[in-house]
Amino acid sequence: MSRIIRGVLALVVGGVIFATCSLLVFVLSVATFGLARPYIVHAPMWTGKIMLAVVYRGILGIRCVVQRRNAHRKTSPTLVMANHPTLLTVMLFTAFAEELVGMPLVFVGKREHLRNPFVGWALAVSGIGVLIDRVDRNGAISTIRRSIARVTQRGCALAIFPDQSRPTKQFIAADQQKFAGKVPRLTSFRFTGVPRDGGVFASYGAMQNPCVIDFTTECSVPTARWRDIVGMVGSTYHLVVNDVTNDVPRDIERRRDWLLGRWSQKNLIIEHWRE
Repeated sequence: MSRIIRGVLALVVGGVIFATCSLLVFVLSVATFGLARPYIVHAPMWTGKIMLAVVYRGILGIRCVVQRRNAHRKTSPTLVMANHPTLLTVMLFTAFAEELVGMPLVFVGKREHLRNPFVGWALAVSGIGVLIDRVDRNGAISTIRRSIARVTQRGCALAIFPDQSRPTKQFIAADQQKFAGKVPRLTSFRFTGVPRDGGVFASYGAMQNPCVIDFTTECSVPTARWRDIVGMVGSTYHLVVNDVTNDVPRDIERRRDWLLGRWSQKNLIIEHWRE
């Protein structure tokens, strides 16, 4: 079977699986008036596992390399941060994340997802997502802070992508121009956007002694555009999970520098994976 056929087949089958699972989450959430949430919260993991078996491994033949750098305490409250996955790899992330963290994840996402019924609607009604208005910084931080107690009480971890948007070449170029002369090590951000600290620090500051888990994820080939799926045939997906709880500085200014340094390291790691 040619690479093009496998890529097209992966898009079609993957789209059907994702849409079906998303619709099921939405219907169950509405039909049970939210009573099914304790079970639905695992939907991202199981959708990811189905996609992993059928699409990523079965059709595309992707090899997955998962590394756990050190053990972490599986307890609440937990904050998970990761570089933003692309649409083509986001379900690979969800296939592994919950088991590696030891608890379900509730994702912080942009309010614009509500325009997509197969993403935003399911996230909103199921409680799997906390949707924020990124234009209103203070309002977004307030929304995150209000959600933390609910997320923790449900035994979930709050997951956030500090680099805020999928790493397309256009977005990274815009970031380089926006932060020129303002951010140290800016030229090192070749595979991610510059991390925004608002959501991370709001979450960290509102949690009492949180466990902080860091994910670095990327495919060995570009995955930013839909047509990149053809190149994913036979590629390798890398995921590294690391407990950085003891590394996060308490001082907010030092935390900003630490976060930039962390993302700079991620870009070096991703560059190695792309070689």
